Amino acid sequence: MTAPARLLMTAAFALSAAGCTPPPGTTTRGTATHASATHTPATHTTATTTTTTPPPATGSGPVIDPATKEKARDAARDLGAAAKDAAGQVGDKLKEWKDDAAKAMAPHLDAAEKKINDLERQAKDAAADKKPAIDARVKELKAKRDEAAKRLEAARNAAADKWEDAKRDAQKAADDLKASLDK
Repeated sequence: MTAPARLLMTAAFALSAAGCTPPPGTTTRGTATHASATHTPATHTTATTTTTTPPPATGSGPVIDPATKEKARDAARDLGAAAKDAAGQVGDKLKEWKDDAAKAMAPHLDAAEKKINDLERQAKDAAADKKPAIDARVKELKAKRDEAAKRLEAARNAAADKWEDAKRDAQKAADDLKASLDK
């Protein structure tokens, strides 16, 4: 179960346990989950319900006893803590993935730098007819290296919802760099 789904399930359970109901005059559509005493996935049943609560007769809104208010406050506090914890876990995992991507790309960038330096040394000593080809190769490798570094930096700075696209772009740039190095 994903963290957001677990969070929503926790919120629904906490509010249900607190005895909270929708405000009068509103219509809700949601999923109610009922579990047996064993709480195994095979014993859970789900049903979608639509409920309309009548408006109050006095026009003054719902009357909530203090115990129910306290339960609702506790449930909201627990929900906030669970949301903060889930966000922290997602952030930690994303940082780990970003660090792994940087470690995976580092050898490609290092190899490109080494190859560029070697080619630049060769260009200094090359015959006049060979120098333009070596210079073109250096220019190509520098462009591929710079693109890979740019994509890696974008992946490092990507938000959680953009991570997969940034990671894919960085991997493509690394593959292009590697292909250029292998020529």
